[in-house]
Amino acid sequence: MGETSLNGSKRLIEKTIHYMQTHFHDKIDMVTLSSMAGLTTSSYSRLFKQTMKEPPIKYLTRLRIERAKRLLYHNAGPVKEVSAAVGYGDEFYFSRIFHRMVGIPPSRYGKQKDMGKEEGGVINDELFK
Repeated sequence: MGETSLNGSKRLIEKTIHYMQTHFHDKIDMVTLSSMAGLTTSSYSRLFKQTMKEPPIKYLTRLRIERAKRLLYHNAGPVKEVSAAVGYGDEFYFSRIFHRMVGIPPSRYGKQKDMGKEEGGVINDELFK
């Protein structure tokens, strides 16, 4: 691939990343993202993974969990409200994903801060540039 097509590919991915960053609370699927890039779902997924070193849905999940960590850290409401605010219609599914990725349930995440502990890692603002 030439430098021009690499730059074009990067711009396509950046466009969909920006969309994910600004619409993470909405339902986002591979068809929507690949259509934005003008590619088939398999081509888009392959290009995204080559560029970002992870599949697009994994990136979106990390984005949502990082935003949830921020909301929980600032006591933005109960887990049900936080899960809805970051695009999860099912708070129990959200709790399972959060626990798997962060290491503690979301219900404990905000309380850790209140107890002076930083279990669960630091909020990653790099995803929201």
